[in-house]
Formats: sequence, C-alpha cells, structure tokens
Amino acid sequence: MDRGKPVPPSNEIPATKIEVALVKTGGNIAQAAALVPCEPSTIRRRVNRDDHLADVLETARGGKLPLGGPPSRPVVQYTDEQIAAALKVEGGFISRAARRLGCSVATITKRKKKSEAIRDAIEEHRETTIDVAEDGLRQAVLNREPWAIKLVLMTLGKKRGYTESLALTGAEGGPAKVVVQFVRPRDI
Repeated sequence: MDRGKPVPPSNEIPATKIEVALVKTGGNIAQAAALVPCEPSTIRRRVNRDDHLADVLETARGGKLPLGGPPSRPVVQYTDEQIAAALKVEGGFISRAARRLGCSVATITKRKKKSEAIRDAIEEHRETTIDVAEDGLRQAVLNREPWAIKLVLMTLGKKRGYTESLALTGAEGGPAKVVVQFVRPRDI
C-alpha cells in the first residue's frame, strides 16, 4: 500500500468497495486492501463485523475459509419452510431470498438440491412468470404486433406447418454436394 496517501477510517470505506475488492482478488485480503486502499487489518475487522462481507469473502475463496480467517459466526439453520417463505416473498429470486434471510446464495442453492419444497417454491414462481409472459405475448398478438405473430406461428403453430426451413439443393434442383475439408492449425 502507498504510505503517502491518507487512509480513510474503517467506517468510512463503503462496504460495496470492500466487496468488489474481495471478489476481484478471490478473497485475498492483502490484495483487496491494496485495491481499496486500506490496511489489511481494516478489511479483517469489517469482515468480522459484517455478515454479508463474511459471506462474500467465503464465496470469493470458493466457499472455504482458511485457518486464520474471520472467526466463525453462529450457524443459523433455516428450515425449508423459512426458505420457501422468503422465496415466495421475493418472487422466487434466490439472491433476494438469501439477502432477506441473511444467508448466502450458496446456502439456498445447496438446500434447493436437497429439498423438494424449496424446488417447488422456485418452480411455482417461475411458472407464474411464464404465465405473465404468455399473457403479454397474447396481448401483443391481439394488437397485431408482427414480431409476436411470427413468434407464435413459429412455435405454437408448428403443428399447422408454420415453420421456418431452409432447403439446400444443388445445381438445377439436384442434390447438393457437400465438401468437408479438414484444416490443421499450422495450415491457417
């Protein structure tokens, strides 16, 4: 760190600046401190006080904290019902639900793999989003929007023969001749 510049007090450094530095450096506190700029001890103190920054550090380091990392925080075990409720409130968005619960996205993602209730909560909201999109598409078709009409005919109208196809023929309508040539990298 450049000793010639004044270092701002810990509480004046925006958390977002520390978060970006931690992500850019893969969780290397010394390198993050050089980017901010501040002392590495400043970042350690902020990570120890701020659960979100601790989650960012853990995620940036691949989910594992090395020995000597921030002290462990109390482990909060969320029930499937709590996670599903947060997902419902946040419209099925995992990152928003994680923020609401105060956990990492990885926590919900891991639990999603194990819990049918959590997968169902996410799927229910995705289906609702698709319903809203289909309703918007229907309105666009009723308004005779050309892009919407083409999209519906190309997808839903396939069984009626509305497809886009490309026919290749050779000279005078005969069979097409296909030549495959392999090129070695040194020939390029």
